[in-house]
Amino acid sequence: MAKKQKETKYKPTVAQQRLLEVLLNPEHRLKYVTEICAIASCGRKVYYNAFKNQDFVDHYMSESKRMISKAYAGIINASIRQALRGDATHAKMLLNMTGDYVDKMAFPDKHGNPQPVGTTINNNTVLLNPLERATRIAFILQKAIEYKKKVEESEKKQGDKEKQGS
Repeated sequence: MAKKQKETKYKPTVAQQRLLEVLLNPEHRLKYVTEICAIASCGRKVYYNAFKNQDFVDHYMSESKRMISKAYAGIINASIRQALRGDATHAKMLLNMTGDYVDKMAFPDKHGNPQPVGTTINNNTVLLNPLERATRIAFILQKAIEYKKKVEESEKKQGDKEKQGS
């Protein structure tokens, strides 16, 4: 019986570690590769070779998810505030990044044909056609708008009461 080789945890090189620190810093998320490399004190070759290395990519994704998980409560609160304003696109993107929401339409089959429309939420697949998806999103946004109106009305009544009491 052959012994199973012990798995070793990926350890980035010093240059890759500097690159990771820059890539994971939200202040640098919109910068060009050349700028990122300059901040990390590494060449563009290090950047491109790192992203050719699947272990580096997996490590980068793992660290990204870890950072997002730490800030999850704040992200959810910000997403709710944006949804109340009528914009939920960034919430979908963040949930995609953590793997909590995967839009199946984004993944074609081996022949390039779109897969059936479906959504995976926390590893449970729910098949939705485009009309059902749009209806559910509209319903959620409508409930958020109704909630926002109730909060505003409540605040207005409270303000009116305080004015009458003075």
